[in-house]
Amino acid sequence: IANGAEHVMVFCGDDGLDELTTTTTSHVYEYRNGETLDYVVDPLEYGIARASHADLLGGDAARNATIVDAVLGGSHSAARDIAVLNAAAALQVADLAAGWDEGIALAELAIDSGRAASTLDAWRTVAVAAATQETA
Repeated sequence: IANGAEHVMVFCGDDGLDELTTTTTSHVYEYRNGETLDYVVDPLEYGIARASHADLLGGDAARNATIVDAVLGGSHSAARDIAVLNAAAALQVADLAAGWDEGIALAELAIDSGRAASTLDAWRTVAVAAATQETA
């Protein structure tokens, strides 16, 4: 694997999204411990409800920021579900979760505990400070 990666996932929603989706299943190619796996993830198997494409639509930057703030603020929605599913994949690749169930539980805990929102707030503070320095 390029760059010495030990654990990699590449996936595509079977609805054409370039991420794990909740409208249907997703195809996953995973490289881990020298083994390549090819499988399908169905969010229904993990208690995540199906969404419609309309449920997942974003908008301009302000609308998308509102959606992110709602998700990280604890709103239960299709946007939260798809964020949790994709975060579960990232947690697995980072070897912080042993599988989909654990990854989903950890992602939900990060949101529900407020840690995810606190992290975003810290990033926003750094971004504003950096932008302020660039214009000074």
